[in-house]
Amino acid sequence: MRKIQRNRNNQYDLTLGNQDHDSEEEKDFLGELGKFRRLNAPLLIITIVLVCFGLIMLFSASMSTSFATQGDDTKYYFIRQASMVALGLGLGLCFAMFFEIKSVNNKWLVLGAYIFTTIFLVLVIIKGRNIMGATRWLNIGPVSFQPSELAKFSSVLFLAHYFSYTKGERAKGKFRAKTPFQQFWLDGRIDFLFPVLILGLWVILIVIQPHLSGAIIFLALCFAVFLAARIPWKSWLSGIIQLLPIVLVGIVLAALIIPATKGVTLTEFIEDKFAHSAKRIETFEAEDEVSEDQRYQVRQAEIAMGTGGLTGVGLGQGRQKFNYLPQIHNDYIFPAIAEELGYLGTMSVLILFAIQFFIGVKIALNANSVFAFLIAWGYSFLIILQVLLNIAVATEVIPATGITLPFFSYGGTSNIVFLVEIGMVLCVSRTGQTANKTLIRKLTPVSENGR
Repeated sequence: MRKIQRNRNNQYDLTLGNQDHDSEEEKDFLGELGKFRRLNAPLLIITIVLVCFGLIMLFSASMSTSFATQGDDTKYYFIRQASMVALGLGLGLCFAMFFEIKSVNNKWLVLGAYIFTTIFLVLVIIKGRNIMGATRWLNIGPVSFQPSELAKFSSVLFLAHYFSYTKGERAKGKFRAKTPFQQFWLDGRIDFLFPVLILGLWVILIVIQPHLSGAIIFLALCFAVFLAARIPWKSWLSGIIQLLPIVLVGIVLAALIIPATKGVTLTEFIEDKFAHSAKRIETFEAEDEVSEDQRYQVRQAEIAMGTGGLTGVGLGQGRQKFNYLPQIHNDYIFPAIAEELGYLGTMSVLILFAIQFFIGVKIALNANSVFAFLIAWGYSFLIILQVLLNIAVATEVIPATGITLPFFSYGGTSNIVFLVEIGMVLCVSRTGQTANKTLIRKLTPVSENGR
């Protein structure tokens, strides 16, 4: 048996019950001890706190709508959300505790995720549910979800695997050209052009729905992962130069095909497709010129946040949830928090999300591989990006659009995806971290002296 004992120099001695074991076995044991990691408890605790906080606020914000639409049942949305959150937590913890992050870095798994995501994005255009002029929701049996949420999750998985693969292949001497000029164009294709074209298909399918805010979030997420992958500036330049002709050809083809199939010009098609988005931007930019009906939702959100003051009117005592503020239990749940819990409540939410993000970044920086680093960074960035955009909409910093607040807004499948993303970050914290150098430095010299 092995025992670690403190000596008089306040170091640790490794003693062996069986003296026949050689030093190599001791080093193996020390190496495993230095690599040992537990699940990141602070991240798990913060997530559980956010989930519980979100359920409480959802129940308060949705009780009136639930009572009016679900046959006097004030707990309908709360129960559905709680069941989905429980499922999401279960899946996230399953990933975190029973999988190694390197096992996820599998080309067949990533290829399967890409194929299924593409199929769902195509299906939502063909047979999706149209709400307010946009076809974003797909029904599969009793389950209704937005494939764009799946695309965000899969994009991080794909890019993490892709950049991990290209770095590994370069270490083996592959992707080498004969001349610096050829290398310039090759690096642009490998580092930039290929992943952009592969994920560009998803961008097009999301825009066609149309889901402009989803496409913007998707692009911002991919850009953040590209930056984190530390692509050389020469690859950016080369890739963009090679991408431009492809984009121009695509625009020309669209200008020829759309008039032949739709009977309108490309400009008219775009104007009609994004009329709803254009109306929201107009309402945002010219707020004094639009009607009260157009600004009603934004105005009510302002009233809710202004009413809350420092400490709020009290949990469950808000008035805006009584059908004054539409979608208060969904995209506009942040004003409900401000009204009932005031400035202190909203700041608590922001601080909790900020702590969650910084813990995720710390886990990413301590990752032992490119794949683990990009997984932890990508999912942490995605969640904080959604938080900031949702709050920006609620506070009228940006035009109104359908962006949910993670763990708070009503939406079963989206919250399941968020919790699985946290589970992936927790998986990195347990199985994808660098060795504990301090522990090894303290133990190894003692064991090498044969003590």
